[in-house]
Amino acid sequence: MDAVTSSTSSDMSSIFQSMIQKRKHKQEERIAKGLASGKLTTDQASQLESLEDQTDQMTQQALADGQISNEEFKSIMDSYKSNGRQIYQTIHPDQAQNDCQGCAQTGSTATGQTSTQSATQSAAQATDPSAQAAQDAASVADQFYKNLQTLAQNIMTSRESRLDARLQAGQTSGKYSADQLAQLQQLQTQASQSVTGASSDGTITAMEFLQTMQAQNAFSRTLRSFNQGGAQPAAAAAAATTNAASAAYKPVSVSV
Repeated sequence: MDAVTSSTSSDMSSIFQSMIQKRKHKQEERIAKGLASGKLTTDQASQLESLEDQTDQMTQQALADGQISNEEFKSIMDSYKSNGRQIYQTIHPDQAQNDCQGCAQTGSTATGQTSTQSATQSAAQATDPSAQAAQDAASVADQFYKNLQTLAQNIMTSRESRLDARLQAGQTSGKYSADQLAQLQQLQTQASQSVTGASSDGTITAMEFLQTMQAQNAFSRTLRSFNQGGAQPAAAAAAATTNAASAAYKPVSVSV
């Protein structure tokens, strides 16, 4: 595995971990609210928490090698999705039963065009069981993609804010010489342009995300070195000469 591939895998693993933690906390909150409202008994809450613990163990196993792969992420999110349905059905047993009855009565109660369309769709799915699976997969993939785009944007912009704050603090305290400040401002501009360029068309590609992380890494390393009284790191100096060109690169075939 080369350095770029390794770095990309690490970045994606970090995004996966953030998504997993958000889903975990959301479902824990649902269980806690259900228990507090009296809609869940302590036994029911314990059973649901046991399901969450099993999924958490899947996450820990996936992280045994330090990263979460695409396949591991999908398995973990599928498990959380299954847990989420169980939480809903336990908190809303009457609604879940009505939904089930509605599904059973769809073919017999629908009329006119709606009935014809439903029957046609049901027949097609009965002939080709993979049709519904493909539709479900497309829906999940679409939502996953939207979540991934939002997370990538949040990671880039929040890190940009932290780096800018570090530069401002160092400048205020008088830690930098004129030359050092000029170098830092150049790296700051390149990192900012990378964030803006990646977000400009509404789609953040894997290469754009990687380039932004590399530009911000170069800025961060130089900040740390100058704050400690050192010189600009060689890796950051090299990045300063190449990031301007890479920031203009807009791959169209690789999406996060």
